[in-house]
Amino acid sequence: MNEYLGEFIFDKNQKFYFSKAGFNYKIPEPCDLNKYIEHIQKIPLTQTPELFGLHPNAEIQYFTNAAKDLWFNIIQMQTNDVTVGSGINREEYIESVATDIKSKLPECFDLFNIAKAIEIPTPTQIVLL
Repeated sequence: MNEYLGEFIFDKNQKFYFSKAGFNYKIPEPCDLNKYIEHIQKIPLTQTPELFGLHPNAEIQYFTNAAKDLWFNIIQMQTNDVTVGSGINREEYIESVATDIKSKLPECFDLFNIAKAIEIPTPTQIVLL
């Protein structure tokens, strides 16, 4: 831990940056609460894999795995004529579960305008449903 979180982080002669991947991630100078809040609000909402010491392909791998999981789950819900214990077939059961979930969802957001308002830099950093 001393190698990563030693006293050098607080050295006043040489500023330490946790990362400079698109933004200078550093410990702010001691100040009042409002200055800390301003510093936090300047931090970008989306981060690149480089910030965490990962290769840029890590993001590609994440989205690839997410897409595979989505397709796997969709395929798992494919129907057939086998009936469930309650006498309804699998398709009717899945439809009732989907209807129940849909009834519990909040009203949809306008994701395009929200992303535009917060200025998302690339399409890979937001997943529009």
